[in-house]
Amino acid sequence: MTLAHLGDTRWGSHLLIVTHFINIFNAIIDVLENILEDDVHLDKKSSALRQMNNMQDFEFVFSIHFMFEILAITHDLSQALQKKDQDIQNAMRLLNLCKCTLQNLRENCWDTLFSRVIEFCIDRHILVSNMKVIVVVKGRPRRVAQQVTYFHRFYIDLYCHVIDSILQELNDGFPEMITELFTCISCLSPRDSFAAFDKDKLLRLA
Repeated sequence: MTLAHLGDTRWGSHLLIVTHFINIFNAIIDVLENILEDDVHLDKKSSALRQMNNMQDFEFVFSIHFMFEILAITHDLSQALQKKDQDIQNAMRLLNLCKCTLQNLRENCWDTLFSRVIEFCIDRHILVSNMKVIVVVKGRPRRVAQQVTYFHRFYIDLYCHVIDSILQELNDGFPEMITELFTCISCLSPRDSFAAFDKDKLLRLA
């Protein structure tokens, strides 16, 4: 009852459903187990088993917790940019805050996230992957396949790559010159009796 429908563009709805999914994870597993035990339709039992196995996989648990971290950071910026009545100064402030927080997530928060994922898995009897084990990277022909540790797969190929990609998207969408232009224009806002007025920035804009 608390799993919201995803919106096509609004990241806020994605954050809401990921949050609820984590909070009611045990209940979802219970429902799938009930379907597996009680349903008479083989296709539904097969689907329930497949979904339950997917959810009780370490990579799935890691991914959904990682998604929560990303969406929680980008939520306020996303909501600000989707407003029809734009507060440019606030949007630029949120943009800079979002980029700084993402960079901090990349540099300082891996251990915290990983520990939380392990604790989540242990509490629910989900097998935790051994980070020292060698795995073959999917999507490559086996004769030239790259072999890496699980740690490399989760930390480099997933964690760092996703954060770097989002930061690159933000930098491409809001290059430094455009950000400065928006900041200078925001000085013309009449909000709160021109509280944002800044002569130096307006001279730079000119």
